[in-house]
Amino acid sequence: MVIRAILDTSIIIDLLRNYPPAVLWLNNNQLRDLGITHIVWMETIQGAQNKVERDRAGRLLRQFRLEHSTTDDNN
Repeated sequence: MVIRAILDTSIIIDLLRNYPPAVLWLNNNQLRDLGITHIVWMETIQGAQNKVERDRAGRLLRQFRLEHSTTDDNN
């Protein structure tokens, strides 16, 4: 499966805050074509203030394909 876009932490935060342009964008795209990196996962979970927020963030993050970066991605 080809990933069309890798979402960064700021997009995930906008989605968690129900920022209308981010929610609209997500609704107009297919989840199976979107991914996140392990860095985005960790930053999002780390930023949660409590268990409720952590659980909510985890539910959102699990909707996306987890992509592992390579050495070339970091250059």
